[in-house]
Amino acid sequence: MISADLFRLRRGAALRNTIIGVVAFIIFMGVVISLTQSEGFEQLTTEAMSAAELAALAQDLAAEQITMIDSGASFTREAVAQFILPLFFLPILIAVFCADFSAGTFRNTLSHHSNRNKTYWSKLILSTLLCIGLVVIELVSSCIVGGIVFGFTGFTSSFFMEMLKMVLLQLPIMLAVVAVSHAVIAFTKK
Repeated sequence: MISADLFRLRRGAALRNTIIGVVAFIIFMGVVISLTQSEGFEQLTTEAMSAAELAALAQDLAAEQITMIDSGASFTREAVAQFILPLFFLPILIAVFCADFSAGTFRNTLSHHSNRNKTYWSKLILSTLLCIGLVVIELVSSCIVGGIVFGFTGFTSSFFMEMLKMVLLQLPIMLAVVAVSHAVIAFTKK
């Protein structure tokens, strides 16, 4: 059953477009951060703001503890810490689980595989594996974009251990998003 869903996903556009969306968002994030940290942007803001406004802005930035991104590793750390990836899970979940409901083939799937648990668990496992793959794609693309834009510095073994710890701490939330989404789809059948 998993291989049939994988075949359908490879032929469809949902998985490809989701991966493109994640990579495009990482590139956009790198460009925006790079532009806002440039000297030209700093000069533009200092010319457009008064001294009191600049002091208030500096105080707000200090209160938010915004750090300057100076390496590819710090960009990757910031991209992973933003935790926007669950927003990109929805197209995958729709492609894996909702496609059968919208096409009207779910009854055929259940009649072919008489065990409903097997059907549900195979779709849940596939969605989970695809979402974990999306996490890996986010990490790799943020390392590459961060390296190109900010330089390939800071990628040490301690950095990779920190990223592994950060992803493992976020993983239960991501898995909960996938599981709850599947449960909602199964109960509403939409």
